Amino acid sequence: MSLRLRVGLAAAVAVLVTIIASSVALYFVVRQHLYDQVDAELSKIRVLPAGSHLQLLERALESGVPAAPKGETGYLQFVDAQGRVIAHLPPR
Repeated sequence: MSLRLRVGLAAAVAVLVTIIASSVALYFVVRQHLYDQVDAELSKIRVLPAGSHLQLLERALESGVPAAPKGETGYLQFVDAQGRVIAHLPPR
């Protein structure tokens, strides 16, 4: 095996190892960033006290339903512990 071939193979292996290590590191960084974003969004969710559906809607409207971003419609719904929708407001 010539010196030229050995140096070329060594360089190719070094590049391959660098690419694999960078890809793995990038995967974990992006994964953690996405988990942090989901956690931040979930921490913004408020749980309203139990009451009649009408009272829940009134409280939400009084506290100010956040506006949807420009060009999008907003939708407000209340779900119980089992995930069933118990009250909602139509998109606006």
